[in-house]
Amino acid sequence: MSSEATLGKRDHVQLIADGWLITAGTASVAMALLSAVTVIPGTQDSIVGAIVGNGLLLAAGIGGVLATWLLHGRRITNLTAIGGVIGPALGVMAFPVFVGLSFLVGLPLKLVTPSEFAGPLAMLAILSVALLVLIGWLLADAVRDMAPSKRAHYRLDIARIAAAAAFLTLGIVCAVLIFASPGPEQGEAVIWAMVGGAIGAGSIAGADLANVLWARRRQGSGTAVARA
Repeated sequence: MSSEATLGKRDHVQLIADGWLITAGTASVAMALLSAVTVIPGTQDSIVGAIVGNGLLLAAGIGGVLATWLLHGRRITNLTAIGGVIGPALGVMAFPVFVGLSFLVGLPLKLVTPSEFAGPLAMLAILSVALLVLIGWLLADAVRDMAPSKRAHYRLDIARIAAAAAFLTLGIVCAVLIFASPGPEQGEAVIWAMVGGAIGAGSIAGADLANVLWARRRQGSGTAVARA
């Protein structure tokens, strides 16, 4: 396995991108299971339902992050654990940025529609296109790698395909529900999956950054000792 200091920018970008995709995929499965649980009489709006729901989402988030990290051949150390715990703040910060951009995008849209949801919906559409491009990039890499002559990270490729399938399926279901019965709550599941992916990507980014900084520090110390 290559050291953190020798990995290229593409490796780090793919790691974080996979953090989003795989965690969004596990979150999509959790949202589907949560919907099934709430159908059970007595679980909706109950303490039991809340505990089960939060447990599913937490397990999906942790599972997605751990799967991404291990599938990329990374080791779990105290340093990566600390970075992984601090990192989700990076993902959470994406929400106020999204809100701010939604407000700015909504300003010119007020000239053509009085809807207060115009800005957020426009930003959601832009974000969706960007995420589809990201998913397409990762899936293209997975398909190329699955050729018999390559297969450098076959399990990662399978995880990418499964996560993309889960997320896109949830997105299609939400889109059908929105058109069948318009309402902001119909698209909440896929939005929460996106948020889960962002938090997962933040956790991966935090762990990766901690490793990179530590590797550079060790490399710098080694250079200083060699010069002495």
